[in-house]
Amino acid sequence: MIKLSKKDYQEFLIYMDKRENNIIVSDYYNLYLDHKDEYKSLLNKRSVKSNEDVSNIFLSKILLLDLKDTETSSLIKEYEVDKIKILDSNEYLNDPYYLNIRVDDNDNKKDINFKINNDLYTLGYKSYEDKELFLYDEVETNKDNYYIEINKLGYFNNNNSNKPFKYLYLSKNNEIWMSIIPHEINTMKKDIINIINDLDSYLNHSNFSNNNSSNININIYIYGLGLGYFPYLLNKRIKEYLNKNKNNINKDINININVIEYDSNIIDIFNKFLKPEFIKNKININIINIDAKLFNDELINSINNNKNNINNNLNTYNIIYIDLWHTPIDSLKTYLYLKHNELNSINNSSNNTSYYYWIESSILMYLRRIIILIIYDLINIDSNSFINKYYKDLSSLYDIDPLFNINNISNIDDSRYLRYLEYKIYSYLIGMDISDISDIKSIISDEGILNIIKNIDV
Repeated sequence: MIKLSKKDYQEFLIYMDKRENNIIVSDYYNLYLDHKDEYKSLLNKRSVKSNEDVSNIFLSKILLLDLKDTETSSLIKEYEVDKIKILDSNEYLNDPYYLNIRVDDNDNKKDINFKINNDLYTLGYKSYEDKELFLYDEVETNKDNYYIEINKLGYFNNNNSNKPFKYLYLSKNNEIWMSIIPHEINTMKKDIINIINDLDSYLNHSNFSNNNSSNININIYIYGLGLGYFPYLLNKRIKEYLNKNKNNINKDINININVIEYDSNIIDIFNKFLKPEFIKNKININIINIDAKLFNDELINSINNNKNNINNNLNTYNIIYIDLWHTPIDSLKTYLYLKHNELNSINNSSNNTSYYYWIESSILMYLRRIIILIIYDLINIDSNSFINKYYKDLSSLYDIDPLFNINNISNIDDSRYLRYLEYKIYSYLIGMDISDISDIKSIISDEGILNIIKNIDV
């Protein structure tokens, strides 16, 4: 039950307003993608010299915003829509993957075209055009300002000091399927930093120092192969860390990289075109052709079965990195399934097992939007007949339907799953005693959202 004072309710409405603004601003960037060619045409027609010129074209010509309108201007400033970053292409050209991994037709230096079954694939390189806009990093949420969402938009100035950045891509039937672009590089670098920091904490823990074993196994499980960027860079960074700290670690460290990939076509493409480059750079990975969910269930059982074996526990550190989606929206079914199992099945501190999820903060951000709206609905459910009917229909749909259960979730479409998720969150929250704004702040925090994931069947 939710019973808020008038003051607390007014504060909660600010969260609702910011939620709506988050969606509005997010749509700005989707609108740009729909009008990308128009933006490029305007660049060619105009004399664009400064960052301010780029910003003005984006805001007034593509988004068609009235910059003199007070409300619009305030929204732009608060959400930093006008802050477009000039990026240094050299930072990405000097990324270890791009310095050492090269894929092309060696004779003609052209893209590689090939067929698998009836599908046409292309593996090659594309370049960002001069001042072409793109999202270069993960959305940043400001919890001190009602969780407003700040998008990171930038571009390259292609000139003598900044060469065009060519990125590796794989297309399937002329649609780009995978690519190693700044957004992927920046988000994964952050994950690698977190992994190295956690590994450092483990290796400097008293239990590790007092362990009599001379060998330590670091087992890395990466769910999703892609074009191999993450396993390549993680392997390189771990080796650099161990080499730098070798005088402090008086044990032999064995690194085992296992990549879990269900799509045999991706494995074949990697083995043919990328694996030789990995071997040349002394990066060895073991690819397992299996469904990630099935593998994860088996892995959790194996870890839990060994948790009472103290020696085995101290001698092994497990790193599990999951990258099985393109966006927060298409991540929900897989992320929630794996996160729910992690939170309920593994005691990370005692099993030396750490999970990491690509763009997890963005996924939690998307879930926060859903939860805030459901809280609003719960507050107003008795006074709003439409809201009342909506949740009654959800309840009848999922309480009565015998075919819809947790075992069938992987087979349903995303829109129906989203309604199921709303129902499960609604059912969980309706049983809570929420009496002031601090309760709501706790629920919509990252920790609060993870607690919901832990306690509902998703």
